[in-house]
Amino acid sequence: MYKQSPRVSFAFFLTLFFCLVVNQPQVSSAAGHSGTSTKLNTLSESDKRKVLDLLHQSSNVDNESIAGPSTNASFERRRSAYEALAKKQMAVKEQLLGIGPKVIPLLIDELSNEHSRATIALPTMRAFGTATVQPLISYIRQGRPATIGIVEALGQVSDQTKPALIDTLTNGTPQAKTSAIRALQMIGPFGIFGDRRGAHGHKEHQDFTTEEVQRICDAAVAAKTSEEKVRLLQLIYSAKFSDAHIAKTLRSLAVAGNSDDVRQRAMSLLGSNKLGADILNDCFLHDKDEKMRASALTDLSGDHKNTAVLPVLRIGLKDKSLYVVSSALQILVDLGPQAAPAIPEIVEILQTDDCGNNTRMAIRALVAMGPAARPALGELEKMVANKNPRYIAAAIPAIASIRGDDYIKEIADYAHNSDVQIRIAAGDGLAVLAKKGSAPANKLIEELKNSSKADDQEIGKQAARLSQPPMPTSYSYISPSHTVRHSLKLPPAARAN
Repeated sequence: MYKQSPRVSFAFFLTLFFCLVVNQPQVSSAAGHSGTSTKLNTLSESDKRKVLDLLHQSSNVDNESIAGPSTNASFERRRSAYEALAKKQMAVKEQLLGIGPKVIPLLIDELSNEHSRATIALPTMRAFGTATVQPLISYIRQGRPATIGIVEALGQVSDQTKPALIDTLTNGTPQAKTSAIRALQMIGPFGIFGDRRGAHGHKEHQDFTTEEVQRICDAAVAAKTSEEKVRLLQLIYSAKFSDAHIAKTLRSLAVAGNSDDVRQRAMSLLGSNKLGADILNDCFLHDKDEKMRASALTDLSGDHKNTAVLPVLRIGLKDKSLYVVSSALQILVDLGPQAAPAIPEIVEILQTDDCGNNTRMAIRALVAMGPAARPALGELEKMVANKNPRYIAAAIPAIASIRGDDYIKEIADYAHNSDVQIRIAAGDGLAVLAKKGSAPANKLIEELKNSSKADDQEIGKQAARLSQPPMPTSYSYISPSHTVRHSLKLPPAARAN
């Protein structure tokens, strides 16, 4: 007979426990209190003591559920124990609902406590439905902290709370605005509570409406500090809009924002929408600040796969600012072989960059192009003929990418060169070929790794390491109700970092 793992059993029963308690439908005792205009009567002292006692009972039950029955107990005994705990929590919930919506302020106080263990507060709030909207918004407008529990409660009625939170962005106190921004970050389109269940139980993605985007933009314009402006613009970093007034508002922030962070954030939003292309192009061509020109160039390219921006990139490669040139080259690296029309400008950089400020990035762009970079081969071979180890080392990976396996013999010689720069470049060249599945390159890497010479072994290991794909990264978060594991949806800038 199959013997169930104690660890698996504990997880199973813990899930069962919270599903029984949290996922209950709205009960009849709360059915008559779903309107947002419900007036909340003040609790009597006896009722207040009763509510606090019930929340204390809930906390004790939570502690019991965490401790759980002995792992040596039978399957049936453990199931019975968790069912009994769930019934206790249900009894607490029923009593709270029986008192009526006037308990909501105390439940909100409980949710505002980051250290509270009375998780029954959240499902009870859910049962009260839209009767919780006005008290929750009142709490935020008082400037009190938007804790995880409060935000999840706001997310349960997001259709009603989101407009009021957005209104707070312009009409609230500084503390209220801070809490409203935090709440919107978490219940907005890409927040951890930003999805809701549709008619068939499937998650529905809830974008900000055009009107909501405009109101957030207006709040950003009116905000007094750069930090607040940036946080407001971060709320709509993924918004797709076709409203010219929104584009005009963002343009005012991109052109005349009171800090580089504000201007760059506004440019990023413009770059994700068609209406922003002309504005960004104007910023790139005429802005005196090199960082803003570079930012406009990056945002024009979108996901760095937009070949339509190539003519602008070629202008960027001739910019007087090394910062702008470097940004243009990075985008060309991401475009790969499609960036081949920019080879004349890249060759010019190799010819004139005496200090080597952008030579390495230019070489990376040629490596990414592969055989499509053959028109640059003549200039690369001139660099090798220069006899300067720095130039030879810079050229090796690009020549390997262009010539492929025909270049293996030269790479093998460079791998044994007395100059460490050239040996390292040989390893880079081998990695370039190995990534493309070159059998001769992989064979040479193994020979170097197994060599009796320490220098050869180091180059072999380096090439093997660089030829491997990057490891994926994931993030997760567990909500206070212990019922759902949420994936964190990071903005492009955060993912890049």
